[in-house]
Amino acid sequence: MIPHGSFGVDQYRESALNIDRVEKRVDYSYGGGLGIRYTLQKWAVLEGGYDFTRRDSNFNTNDYDDNRVSFTVTLSM
Repeated sequence: MIPHGSFGVDQYRESALNIDRVEKRVDYSYGGGLGIRYTLQKWAVLEGGYDFTRRDSNFNTNDYDDNRVSFTVTLSM
């Protein structure tokens, strides 16, 4: 198993209009995931993974969740 995680903050320079007030947009991004690698033979490798990312913004229209599942087969000579 190969775990990973991330966290970040995006602060935008320009102001944006949000209903009745003007404020700076700030986004908080965080995520994590797991991956697995299995070597069938020296020349054949299988990989799979799951990644989750979440962004929370002070502007609700910019919030999102991102779920991704991936599978990879690598054959080499």
